[in-house]
This record gives sequence, structure tokens and C-alpha cells, in this order.
Amino acid sequence: MLRIILKAFLGTLLLGVMGLSISFTIRWALGKPFSAFAMGMNMFMPLVTTLPFAVLFFWEHEKLRRMHADLTAAHAKLRAHSSIDPLTGALMREAFFEQMATAREGGRPGAMMIIDADHFKSINDTYGHTAGDEALKLLSNAIRRQVRKNDIFGRVGGEEFGVFLPETSTEEALLIAERIRTSVQSVHFEARPNVVRKLTVSVGLTGARAIQTRSELFAAADACLYAAKNSGRNRVVMREPFVLQAEYN
Repeated sequence: MLRIILKAFLGTLLLGVMGLSISFTIRWALGKPFSAFAMGMNMFMPLVTTLPFAVLFFWEHEKLRRMHADLTAAHAKLRAHSSIDPLTGALMREAFFEQMATAREGGRPGAMMIIDADHFKSINDTYGHTAGDEALKLLSNAIRRQVRKNDIFGRVGGEEFGVFLPETSTEEALLIAERIRTSVQSVHFEARPNVVRKLTVSVGLTGARAIQTRSELFAAADACLYAAKNSGRNRVVMREPFVLQAEYN
């Protein structure tokens, strides 16, 4: 409140000085003397008549500023919540692709991987969807621990996750993918009390070329994922344009 009063006082004082200058200029042009009384009135009257309105103006302006700030924060919070998958904490599909598109602006290179939980349907069928949800949470946490701060991580399907690695070399992309695979494999998952179910993932990895559209990039990574599934699961397959493959049994 003190800051508002100070701003109102300084504004009113400035107004008084402007009035005083105009009055002095007019009297000087007309050849009339400028008395101490006239000077006092030019300074005193704005303080009496204008200061209360100035205080009210700045008070309302501050209220509007705070309301706008609160609204902006609430909107940002709502947008963040709407872009996050509530089960896994990963970005939802569209939010993931939006952030990936931003990271690729200007033809910047990168790598795209699709990570799919192996035999996930059997978890739901055998142990129920509650166990399946718990498995997805554990998978998400295991992946998140291995990605870097600037990497983009999202849930792109039921049990499929996507990771985009901006400006990442072939060797580093493969290393991160392998770390993810190993991290998931080491997760302790009890599908039921005292019933431990092993979790593994298959990973399809490809490089992001400047000329690729979103669908082309996704299709390339998905083809690598399909190859990983068909060749035994629990492995990383990386092909064109990376022309390299790593498999694990």
C-alpha cells in the first residue's frame, strides 16, 4: 500500500510541476508577475484534488495486475496439467510431438526412440489392470531416470513411450537407449504380493533428418521397434540413417 501511495504522490507531484510550468509560461508571456501564492496554489491544489484519485487509480491498477498474474499462472498450470499423462507423469502424445517439433526447428538434428513394454497385455490379462498401471508407472520412472534434462519424454500409446534426443550423436543415442533398456530390466515389479514379474522393453531408434516430417520420423522409429519385437524383444534396434544394431537376449 505504501508503494501505491508513493507512486500516486510522485505522479501528482509531477502533474503539479507541469501545471506550475504552464502557468509560469503563460504569466511570463502576458507580462504578469508570478507570486508565491500562485505558485503555492499550482502545487497545492493538485495534491488536494488529484492525489486521492491517483491513489485509487494505482490501487485498481495493482489489483488488475495481480489478477492478470494469477490468471496467467493458473492458465500455465492448467496447460501443464492437460499436457501431462496423469498415470505416468510423462508428456501426453500431442504435447510430446509439439515439443519435439520445437526442438527440431531450423533442421536441428536429433534422435527418436519408441519404447514398448514387452508382453504387456499378459500383465493386464493375468494380474489385472491395477497391476498393469503399476507396471506403467515403474516403466516411466525407469525411463525418466535415464533421459537427460533437455530430452523430451512422452507416452505416445497405451504401453508405448517416446523419447526425442535433441542434437544427439549416434553413439550417445544408442548409449541412452541401452541405459533405458537396462534400467527397465532391473525394475522390481510385484504383480501380486510375493509374485515378481520381470519387465523388459523393446526400443526402436532412428535419427531425425531435417527433411523428415513427424509421421515419417515416427514411422522410421516404429519400423525399428517392430524389428526389435520380431527378433526376440528386450533389445535396441537402430537402423537408417544410423545403420547400427544392438541386440540383447
